[in-house]
Amino acid sequence: MKDKQINLLEGSITGSLTQLSLPIMATSFIATAYSLVDMFWISRLGAYAVAAVGTGGLFIWFSESFAIIARSGGQVLTGHALGQKNETLANRYSTISLFAALVLSLINALVLFFFAPFIIGFFQFQQPQTITAGIGYLTTISFEIPFFYLTLTLTGLFTAKGNSRTPFIANTFGLILNILLDPLFIFALNLGVKGAAWATVLSHICVFILMLSAARKDPLFDIQKDSFSELSKHLKHIFKIGTPVGVQSMLYSGVSILIGRLVASFGDVSVAVQRVGSQVEAISWLTADGIASATNAFIAQNFGAAQYLRAKKGYYSGLSIVMIIGALASLILYFFARDISWLFLKEQEGLLGGIAYLRIVSLSQIFMCMEILIAGAFAGYGKTLLPSIVIAVVTLIRLPLGIFLSSIYGVEGVWWAIALTSMTKGVLLFIAFYVFVNKWSQIK
Repeated sequence: MKDKQINLLEGSITGSLTQLSLPIMATSFIATAYSLVDMFWISRLGAYAVAAVGTGGLFIWFSESFAIIARSGGQVLTGHALGQKNETLANRYSTISLFAALVLSLINALVLFFFAPFIIGFFQFQQPQTITAGIGYLTTISFEIPFFYLTLTLTGLFTAKGNSRTPFIANTFGLILNILLDPLFIFALNLGVKGAAWATVLSHICVFILMLSAARKDPLFDIQKDSFSELSKHLKHIFKIGTPVGVQSMLYSGVSILIGRLVASFGDVSVAVQRVGSQVEAISWLTADGIASATNAFIAQNFGAAQYLRAKKGYYSGLSIVMIIGALASLILYFFARDISWLFLKEQEGLLGGIAYLRIVSLSQIFMCMEILIAGAFAGYGKTLLPSIVIAVVTLIRLPLGIFLSSIYGVEGVWWAIALTSMTKGVLLFIAFYVFVNKWSQIK
């Protein structure tokens, strides 16, 4: 796999950012396609299967928060070191972040495997087949966790170096494999929901193998004997930057789990609606996350090289891109809500619920994209605490707001709580970053 590294320190700002962003955006679409392919085939089994996989997906998302600690801290610090032309330090940060990802992944995989019945039971599903399917999916998908954590961290480190092409190629291969394995495992081998999980596990293992093969040829990932001699110091730096982002993600996913339980009180079909709606909505937020990752790497390298004005301009370029993406997503979700919902929800109740969900959340897409981009820009400067606090606090408000609005408008009140809090986070982070760049940081 040929390494195509982009120079983020020189040349056109928009050009560099765009070149780095495009493969990341494509990779984000692939990540969305992973879930949509699963959902397409799983929906053929019925709403109970969609609800089961959706519930398991929430806890996979929660466990991913630990991977974010290693990835976020490793990517930012590696980017700073590369900007400073300190390849030895960059190598140490990349090595130790991968070590942290491996340890955290093994712990989380064991928890998901052994506590799957308790986790699924938390939702108090009404149909026994939903419970059985949920437990089966979660225990199977737990085998994916180590490979997923390491791949996620490798992706961040490749991106920090300006190489987003390698993760794109690896994930494209994984998607093609997943598309082929899903119908085979779910229907031909009659494994049902477990078949979808095994297809995802095997696909991610192959992606990891490809990423590892590329990493072995890159000096950034050479394991030096002295890399662990100062393990505690480097690990402390990684956790200092990564922990606020990871905790924020835990709170976000934790609130989503509680929201999921609230939605489940309106019936299993409502859970299926939320699962499908959130997967469709992910097209915009995963794309924004890809742009944010590129902006993060751009800012990190230029900040490390003391090119402060260039870093600032990179932020505004990234912000412009995600606002356009958010606007397009809003229009698509609102005007094509019926067509999109019909692809995944055939029953009348589910179809109407899907339409309502997509049209309500369509109003918040621009703000959601702004939130993701600005949080990534803050992280590029090594400042993760402030945006994490803003996101965590507003996200925590989502639950009581959802309870209140759902008592008036039913399950649609939950969708409004999601949309309103997304709008609030986008506005607050925009103001916070403006103050940070122009007042606090003294970056000209």
